[in-house]
Amino acid sequence: DTAYRGIDEISTIFTGTKDRFGTFGSQTGKPFYMRHCTSTHQVDFTSPTAAKGRCYYHVFMPHGIDHWGRYIDEYEQRDGRWLFKDREYVVVREVPPE
Repeated sequence: DTAYRGIDEISTIFTGTKDRFGTFGSQTGKPFYMRHCTSTHQVDFTSPTAAKGRCYYHVFMPHGIDHWGRYIDEYEQRDGRWLFKDREYVVVREVPPE
């Protein structure tokens, strides 16, 4: 499990994705793509300016499903906007490319 706290850390979750996986296409001969999907999102308000949420995610890449798991989030309202406060990133399973 990896935890990201605050806007600056959370905004880095996908930073560098192309750099990390960009060579994948040359290894398989298939064009690189990544599809990140979330589902079953539930949000519970803990106060008028705070909430907790959770959802499932799965990621598809050229070899099929790559990994899946859950996000466990905390949100807060600042200046009239709802923002992520914390995100826990839980990988349930990974499938390596063949």
